[in-house]
Amino acid sequence: MTSGRYTRFAVAGATAMVLVTGCATGGDNPPAKDTKATAAPKAGAAVLNDKQVGVALPEVNAVPGLKNGMRTPLPVWDPSTGDCVAGQPNGFLCMGAVSVGSSVYTAKGEASAHFILYAYEDTKAAANAYRALRTKNQVDRILSEVPLKAIGEQGTAWRGTAKTTGYPRTTTQVQVGTTVLTIDAVGSAKYTEIDRLTAWATMFAERSRKAQDSAALPPAG
Repeated sequence: MTSGRYTRFAVAGATAMVLVTGCATGGDNPPAKDTKATAAPKAGAAVLNDKQVGVALPEVNAVPGLKNGMRTPLPVWDPSTGDCVAGQPNGFLCMGAVSVGSSVYTAKGEASAHFILYAYEDTKAAANAYRALRTKNQVDRILSEVPLKAIGEQGTAWRGTAKTTGYPRTTTQVQVGTTVLTIDAVGSAKYTEIDRLTAWATMFAERSRKAQDSAALPPAG
């Protein structure tokens, strides 16, 4: 798997395929309650452009033990990006989307962690995409939903086993203002434990919120 950190434009209303999907509640486990922060969403939540999405993505050294590759721009309809792909059924992730960014970290033979940030035209579009993704993940019934502490406006996590490799897998999705953030970690327990994913999701949410707060400020001068 090629690692890298990049941003790119997503056409609103296009169709999508997400590398982190396929995450769902297990057959015998009741779904965990979706977590919601006690504080109301900030009124200043702003729409992020490509450059601001790049700033919000985790830094190169954000995941100790895993290596982040060079920032690489990718074609608009490249399936490997895990966002909007023509002809695929997950178009709800692209409705109202204005930009998408991804940062991938790997350690050969041990683990990989894929961070994706979807930026939307407003908080309503972000909330709709979050809910649609969560519903799809529940219906897929591949992973079991587990509690996630309050992060952003709403957040969910799943744990289980990757179908293709048999390795442990943990994923999270969080809405922060006008963005939806997903993390998909596959590999050794060291990199897939829920506490570690919670810490990563918290860091990712803080970066997204900070980028939105900065974008909401009036131009200098």
